[in-house]
Amino acid sequence: MAWFFLILVFVILFLACVVLIRTFTVKSRQVRGLKADPIEINIDKAALHLSEAVQIPTLSFSEDGAVDSLPFLKFRTLLEGQFPKVHAALKKEIIAGDSLLYTWQGTDANLKPVVLMAHIDVVPVLDEPGSPWTEPPFSGNIKDGFIWGRGTLDDKHSLMGILEAVEYLLEKGVVPHRTVLLAFGQDEEVGGLKGAASIGAILGERGVHPEFILDEGGAIVKGLFGDLEIAALGIAEKGYVTIKLTMEGKGGHSSQPPVHTTIGLLSEAVTRIEAHPHPVKLQGVIASMLDYLGPELSLVNRMAMANLWLFNPLVTHFLESKPSTRAMMQTTQAVTIIAGGTKDNILPPSASAAVNCRVIPGESVQQTVDYVRDMAGIPELKVEPETGFCVEPSPISPVDSPVFELLQRSISQVFPNVIVAPYLVTGGTDTKHYSHLTNAVYRFSPALMTTEDLRRVHGRDERISTQVYREMIHFYIQLLLNSINK
Repeated sequence: MAWFFLILVFVILFLACVVLIRTFTVKSRQVRGLKADPIEINIDKAALHLSEAVQIPTLSFSEDGAVDSLPFLKFRTLLEGQFPKVHAALKKEIIAGDSLLYTWQGTDANLKPVVLMAHIDVVPVLDEPGSPWTEPPFSGNIKDGFIWGRGTLDDKHSLMGILEAVEYLLEKGVVPHRTVLLAFGQDEEVGGLKGAASIGAILGERGVHPEFILDEGGAIVKGLFGDLEIAALGIAEKGYVTIKLTMEGKGGHSSQPPVHTTIGLLSEAVTRIEAHPHPVKLQGVIASMLDYLGPELSLVNRMAMANLWLFNPLVTHFLESKPSTRAMMQTTQAVTIIAGGTKDNILPPSASAAVNCRVIPGESVQQTVDYVRDMAGIPELKVEPETGFCVEPSPISPVDSPVFELLQRSISQVFPNVIVAPYLVTGGTDTKHYSHLTNAVYRFSPALMTTEDLRRVHGRDERISTQVYREMIHFYIQLLLNSINK
């Protein structure tokens, strides 16, 4: 018995040594001590430009809905007046009616171009009874240190910030060695099937293989891991599919009902689906994220992150408890629509529901459909993808690459106290239409977003502070300076 306790003590001590060694030898992946180039930005002028852009309601409603092109024409005219040097020096192409592709030609044709993306369209404003906007949604009012209105966070702030950066560099006489492409789609909010899809196809036909592509997706967020400010640099995004559930049966009079109506059977299927979420996986992008965050955490948390071989269940449980991180670890499913029946005394011959799913990289749309079918557990239930927008999860862009290092360096120069980490975009971006051009596709808007700010995206009181907007412009200038020379 004594030998048993001695062996047990030895094993415990050995494990403790391994845990401590791994904890104290894990190295930070952050870049420190970098300085940004000296830059002077006329933020009052830039804020006015964004305000004017917000006042033009470039709306997207649905994939196949009619689009009013007049606001998009007004927007293009506005940009010509605001950025005269851009429109004098860069080649501008109008794609698919209302999208824009600018080319800032570099002097060295052997260097691959970089592509900076944003989108022109914004979502509509829905009436919220009892919750009016503090400032009218298309007023563009500049008040209390903020620019107010739809598009100030999604995504005119990126589009205008990029143009402000290029205009600034042109004013300084900068001539790029590397070609810069600015790609601004017209319909990102409804899938980008016209704008970004057309631009991506044209670039493919021209044989363009960019050094990297940068679009919206991640941001500088606070509250994801304690008080850390994290530059969430998106290296992949989830796929998208809406699955339709249809239960068919016989109609008739409600006075002689079956044991279960079609609505009852459909409800049973929905209950089973919700009771069986997709498995949670601590791998892929979330694992890369922890590699970058772990060394920056407190001692106890750093110990857990450095020793996932031992603490994986605890870390998984912690991350699973927060919706923001759980969504990065699994394919999500949400029942968003249910329909059935026409009158209270008529048995419904059919009932249907829609399950919206966001598919994690490493899984597929078909696997998701099959999983939902299996969990529903009713052989008679028809389970199939909805017609319309559907996309597989993106490839994962590398973190051990010169491009990721360049992006990290550019972020750290402008935001020295921010922790840069890979991130999985749980929504969707226009980059889905560009992934055939390069594997270096990244998603990041350099805006500080609090939890409250995140609720404003597609919600009420969308706004951005002038200070945050100034830093965004600074980032795009610094990124271009780091990118366009050899």
